[in-house]
Amino acid sequence: MVITGLGLIPVATPGSPVAVVPASKNVTTAYFQAQEGGIGKTYLKDASGNLIRVFWPTGADGAVPEPFLLGPYPAEFDLSTLNIDADEPGEGLVVACASTY
Repeated sequence: MVITGLGLIPVATPGSPVAVVPASKNVTTAYFQAQEGGIGKTYLKDASGNLIRVFWPTGADGAVPEPFLLGPYPAEFDLSTLNIDADEPGEGLVVACASTY
C-alpha cells in the first residue's frame, strides 16, 4: 500500500469547485480534513456537484478539525471524480490517500 499526502487543496473562487486531483488517480482510501483556522464552510462534492460532506470552520479559537474518511474499499475508486468547494477564497481541505500501487 502506498500512502500519499496531497496537502492543502485550496479553492480560489467560492462556487467554482476544484478537483481533488487533476488527473485520474485510483485509490482505496481517502482522508479529508478542514483547513485549521478556516472561517468558512468547505464542501466535498462528487463529479455531478452532489454534496458528500460539509466541513465546518475551525476558526481562530483552536478548534480541532473533524476528519472524514472514504474507505477503505476492496476496489479502488477514482479520486479525480471528487471536488472541493469553499465559502471563503483560499480555503480548502487537507487530503491524503492510499492506493495499492
